Amino acid sequence: MRIGASTTLTGGKEMDSLTRRSLDYECFRMLAQAGKCSIGDQMHPHGRLLKPVYSRIGHTYKSVAEKEPWCVGAHAVTEIGFLSTSTTLLPGVLATSDVGVTNILAELHHQFDVLDRESDFSRYKVLILPDTDRFDQQLLKRVRSYVAGGGKLILSHESGLDVDGKQFAMEEIGLEYVGPSPYQGDSGDYFEVLERANEDIDPVVQFTYVPGSVVKSHSGTTVLARIWKPYFDRTYKHFSSHHQTPFDRPTDQAAVAQYGSIIYISFPLFESYANNAYRVHKLLVRNCLRRLLRRPLLKAELPSIAEATVTQQNAKRIVHLLHYPASRRAPNQDIVEEAIPLANVKLALCTENKPFRVYLAPQRRSLKFDFDDGYAQTVVPSVQGHQMVVFEI
Repeated sequence: MRIGASTTLTGGKEMDSLTRRSLDYECFRMLAQAGKCSIGDQMHPHGRLLKPVYSRIGHTYKSVAEKEPWCVGAHAVTEIGFLSTSTTLLPGVLATSDVGVTNILAELHHQFDVLDRESDFSRYKVLILPDTDRFDQQLLKRVRSYVAGGGKLILSHESGLDVDGKQFAMEEIGLEYVGPSPYQGDSGDYFEVLERANEDIDPVVQFTYVPGSVVKSHSGTTVLARIWKPYFDRTYKHFSSHHQTPFDRPTDQAAVAQYGSIIYISFPLFESYANNAYRVHKLLVRNCLRRLLRRPLLKAELPSIAEATVTQQNAKRIVHLLHYPASRRAPNQDIVEEAIPLANVKLALCTENKPFRVYLAPQRRSLKFDFDDGYAQTVVPSVQGHQMVVFEI
């Protein structure tokens, strides 16, 4: 479920905050998500339109109009879905774990959708159930059918438990649930990522930032990371000068484990990432996805703050690249003031057949490309805020 957004532009402070680059970004991002643009105007009580407001809208919409031929009728192309907690446990509220999943997948440039329990899981190569998705009979039946049909699964913390939180609802997870972590104070848990999943992660013990679950692996389960215990739980009874008590020694508990096509993470990693943005947590998810999704739809050599999405329009696949870095210039306000150019961006799009042509839009400038092992590979010379790259299949 990808939807377009809307933005409201008025005179005065709001207009100054929503800079021209910021308005460009919001509208071009709607196009990149296969949505439609909508800009509102809170008209002044005197009933007259403000010329500077519509001048700014006109500048952005002129560019939107130039890009529309590659956007009208397009739909998002995705391969990962995550089950939104906001649609189940917290209706009407943006769940922190949803924010964490969204941030991680967007920063890794994966193509994904936000799902509810009625969504068609079979459309996705990987399904993520973040942190708190316990299995009632209906969800258990749907997830079990998805896995039996070849789907891959990532679960974390309480996801996969039965509704009472006593045990895992599926034996296919390959783990025994023992209970909540005994370290519920400020200490939290520590974990060590093992060789099979530690690419780009330093060989040191890492912190979860939040208490997790205690699990033990069954025979045939591959442990990708193990839990370390702290010296003691940091509460009012026990003092450590640091915010968390230092780690003591390893345990036989799995922090991350894989059984077949299912990977389980024992702590609420996605909630933690939303609150702490700990890069190791993102890298851990990336490395888990690489074990499950060997051939991602898109490979892009981009900074994590850049965005990359894929849409399809008839026989065209369009890669949207956006780079509008925001900076926090007030306690609750992020400002986009510049579009920072990117140069020589390498892209590789997975396609069944060799494209007939690859070109920039709306410039209609052809790009050289190679086709190898099912990937069309090209280099985008420059990204000035927003650039579309069209692959004619």
